[in-house]
Amino acid sequence: MSSTVDGRSPSVAGDDAKRQIGRAARGSVLNLLGAGVSAVASLGLTILIAQATTKTEAGVFFSATSLFVLITAAGQLGTDNGLVYFFARVRSGATSAHFVDYLRTATWPVMVGALCAATALFLFAVDIASIVSPDQPELCADSLRALALFIPFAGLEAVSLSASRGLGTMRPNVIVEQLLRPGLQLLCAAAILFGNLRLELAWSWAVPYAVAGLAALLWLRRLIRREPSRYAKVKVGKEFWLFSAPRSLAGVAQLAMQRLDIVLVGALAGAADAAVYAAATRFIVLGQLARNAVSMAVQPQLALALSGASRVVVERLYRVSTSWLMAVAWPVYIALIVDGSLFLGVFGHGYVVATNILVMLSLSMLVATLCGDVDIMLIMSGRTVWSMINLSAALALNLGLDLWLIPARGIEGAAIGWSVAIIAKNVIAFVEVAFVFRMHPIGRETIIVGACSAFSFAAVVSTVQLLLGAGTVTAVIAMLCGTASYGLLIWIFREGLGVRALMSDSLARLHRNAAR
Repeated sequence: MSSTVDGRSPSVAGDDAKRQIGRAARGSVLNLLGAGVSAVASLGLTILIAQATTKTEAGVFFSATSLFVLITAAGQLGTDNGLVYFFARVRSGATSAHFVDYLRTATWPVMVGALCAATALFLFAVDIASIVSPDQPELCADSLRALALFIPFAGLEAVSLSASRGLGTMRPNVIVEQLLRPGLQLLCAAAILFGNLRLELAWSWAVPYAVAGLAALLWLRRLIRREPSRYAKVKVGKEFWLFSAPRSLAGVAQLAMQRLDIVLVGALAGAADAAVYAAATRFIVLGQLARNAVSMAVQPQLALALSGASRVVVERLYRVSTSWLMAVAWPVYIALIVDGSLFLGVFGHGYVVATNILVMLSLSMLVATLCGDVDIMLIMSGRTVWSMINLSAALALNLGLDLWLIPARGIEGAAIGWSVAIIAKNVIAFVEVAFVFRMHPIGRETIIVGACSAFSFAAVVSTVQLLLGAGTVTAVIAMLCGTASYGLLIWIFREGLGVRALMSDSLARLHRNAAR
């Protein structure tokens, strides 16, 4: 008799793992394509503002928009993960409730909170601006008023896209969040800067949220109508908010670690330093966009796997997805460590001073990516309180170090605070996942990706630069050689990394679309 794993034969568990990895692969490829466009648009917007405005004006823009992002993240109330989690339970048959029951429970509190936040930000813009940007309060206040008007649309977009992901499709997220809104923000900024429009730059950031929010809502309505209707309403508020409430605090802490530094630098060191710090961290965000693209696709599959699949399925998905995270993020961070000044030069000569910032943050992100999607593992297994505690502790550490170090060391102090918090958050969650599930993401797949990344973007790039000498042209050639080497190595080791799953699922989707 064949042995079993969690009540399933090894062959059945293996087939389940392949199916889950295939679904995650399909979503990951689509998300990566969208993340690539979003990254280009986001970087283009930062370059445009850095080149076309003064450091002070750029600093006010980055500080104001960072505060907007923090407010909208807090307003989600944890519904982004809650909808994915409970929609997965509906799809797996683990609950008698319907999608609409959870959607209704999530939407009203988010929209009411968004309206309250928008009103408060608009009415108290002057007072808030005097704290966020004390050297440019009037300019900052005008930006905050423009942003306040569009907070409800940001909340609408967030809920609609989270629900769409919970229904098992990444298309709305890719098209609306990663293509439409970033593209419109870049176009609107260019129109304001070069079209002699008498508008604050903040309008270029805010107006696209209205378009994105309405587009996401219309897409969700179409998806919901496809689902079988149920007329008996089920009360789901208690279980939904018991899960989502801790995640609300954790979500705010997560985003605060990414955005609060910019606000604090502007408040404690000035708008010009905030512009330099924001520009430098944009490259760190590029790696995070690639990582998030994989994470968002894996999240629903992990939720389904943890709701009833075998240990083999969960562990295999955990390890393979970690190698995918590393495959898309490590090349970015290693390249930044090797030659960060090359990338910072695109913003202008005055931004190259932040090279050490890139190195410090990139090293911390290498550690974070190696840990895998530990936070999602905790959340999708129902341990949202653990996630909240981890992120709250990391945020407290980050905030404490920032308040201590920024006044004395400026942007370097902010980078130290963020780096320490990133490592602490991920290592703690790594240990917790290892303790709860008795599994870790480090294996053959992660070792291969780590070695390929280091060889291509450290050894190859450094060797080419040593042979050809210094200079921008040489640096570009070196990066191209490193990229070619990396692509070749990943292709050689494609079997062990699940690249075939990525390729086959993508081609299958293209064939199905062509057949339609």
